[in-house]
Amino acid sequence: MGDLAIDLAIYYQLGTSRGDYSLLSSMDVKKAEFFGVFGETINDLIMHHHVDLARKRWRHAAGPKTPDDHFATEFKVKGRWVDGTPEYSFYICGLRKLFPDALFIHIFRNVTSVVRSMLHFHQVSGESLVANEQEAYSYWLRTVSS
Repeated sequence: MGDLAIDLAIYYQLGTSRGDYSLLSSMDVKKAEFFGVFGETINDLIMHHHVDLARKRWRHAAGPKTPDDHFATEFKVKGRWVDGTPEYSFYICGLRKLFPDALFIHIFRNVTSVVRSMLHFHQVSGESLVANEQEAYSYWLRTVSS
């Protein structure tokens, strides 16, 4: 979503670059409204699919032999969601425009635990996050410094 926020800023700038000859400018669409609509849409999409994510996590934890009818289909709807992507520390300004009411919480995890997690990330996702331990330490330092 960080890259999306940057791209939206570029598209807004392009959409307003020619004053009244640009669609967004001629319609008096302000930057805050432009970003806000995209942020609300993303939020609605995530909130709408929260059960799908819960089902996938449950399936992974329960294992393939557990019958589907053991999954609780009724959930207490939460009013917010959390995304702990470390790279978001580089995009706070853009994310703030998408989600003006969001709370940004910076949690410092133990560097050794983070590095260990990054080195084993490929076992969960199938893709490596870092090539080696030194790269993992550098990555951690960049994200927490930001």
